[in-house]
Amino acid sequence: MSDPNSGGYDPNALPPPPQGYPQQPGYPQQPGYPQQPGYPPQYQQGYAPVVNPYESRGTTIMILGILGLVICQVLGVVAWVMGNNLKKEAEAAGYPEPGNSKAGRICGMIAVALLVVGLVIFAIVFILAAGTATVTVNN
Repeated sequence: MSDPNSGGYDPNALPPPPQGYPQQPGYPQQPGYPQQPGYPPQYQQGYAPVVNPYESRGTTIMILGILGLVICQVLGVVAWVMGNNLKKEAEAAGYPEPGNSKAGRICGMIAVALLVVGLVIFAIVFILAAGTATVTVNN
C-alpha cells in the first residue's frame, strides 16, 4: 500500500461520490428541477414545450401549394403570396417560418413557373396557328 501522504497512486482509493445530476453545457439550470443528463431542456421536467402559433396556417399554405401543382396552377399564386405573408409575420414575432409554410410556398413558386411556361407555349402555338391559317372564299 502506498502512503496517503506520499501523493502516489492508490489502487484501492475510491472516487468521490457524485453530487446530484451533472450540469450539461449550454442549458440553464432551472431552480428546483435537477438537470437530467442526455435530454434537451424542452423534454425535461419543469419545461413547457414551445409551440409555434403559425403552424396551422402553414398547413393551409402547404395544401394550397400542392393543389396548385396538381390541379390548378392559380392556387400556386395564392400559396406563394400567403406563404410570404406568413413568413414575414412569424419572423416579426420572433418565431421561425413553419416547415409546412415553406414547403407550400415553394410548391406555389413551382406552380406559378409551370403556369407561366404553359401560357408562353399556348401563346406561341396560337400565334403560329394564326399565321399559317389561310382564308379561302368560294363564289
